[in-house]
Amino acid sequence: MEMEAMIREYLEYSMSRQRRKKTLHSYEQALCMFSSWLQKDAGIHEVEQIRESVMRKYILILFSNRNGL
Repeated sequence: MEMEAMIREYLEYSMSRQRRKKTLHSYEQALCMFSSWLQKDAGIHEVEQIRESVMRKYILILFSNRNGL
């Protein structure tokens, strides 16, 4: 499944759970940043291609950016 479709589906699900607008915006922003990184830097375009190693790499990048490394 394409990531944009999965993000939309997740946001719709979150809306049905009555999440606040700020929360939904935060989810959307974080998921879009992750999706962009996956496509541009990891060459991944389908959700089924995401593996644990890719997730770990993204988390390390987020952590290093947060700590100014």
